[in-house]
Amino acid sequence: MFERLLPVVFMMGVAGAAQGLEDPTRPPEKRAPASAVSVAAPRLTSILVGPDRRLAMINNRIMVEGERVGGVVLEKIDADAVVVRTGGRRMRLSLVSKNIVKEAK
Repeated sequence: MFERLLPVVFMMGVAGAAQGLEDPTRPPEKRAPASAVSVAAPRLTSILVGPDRRLAMINNRIMVEGERVGGVVLEKIDADAVVVRTGGRRMRLSLVSKNIVKEAK
């Protein structure tokens, strides 16, 4: 009789231990939408001003005037700086380097 109960007791122990393991097929937890995530301080890394377009790279994203990404609105693009609005504040962001490459003569 003990021989018959031993496999049942063993299986109950294995099932109990498996309950503490994470299911690898379970979908990941839901995350907050991008708009709910706090926005990092705007960081300007590049500006491109041409005869037919103006682009700025802010927080590793290429933006055009009037575009909104997260809580940052790009209001104006100049050759060496941009004006953004975030959290009700207007900020002027300048390029780190003041050395603007000019065409060679």
